[in-house]
Amino acid sequence: MLDSIIAERYAKSLFELALEKGKLEQVRKDMDLIIDVCQNNRDFRHMLLSPVIRPDKKIMVMDAIFPAR
Repeated sequence: MLDSIIAERYAKSLFELALEKGKLEQVRKDMDLIIDVCQNNRDFRHMLLSPVIRPDKKIMVMDAIFPAR
């Protein structure tokens, strides 16, 4: 339950920021891509959920897979 409350707050903040910056469509496309990768790559999904892998390592992997535009 707490996870869904936290997720909702982050999603709302992301939406509001994207709307404010005029990047709503780009953020939607980015989220669709991340969802697709999570659904189709079990290893990636496990990496994100792993409590053993440090957050900075997860960020490095995300940066390598999804380079900034």
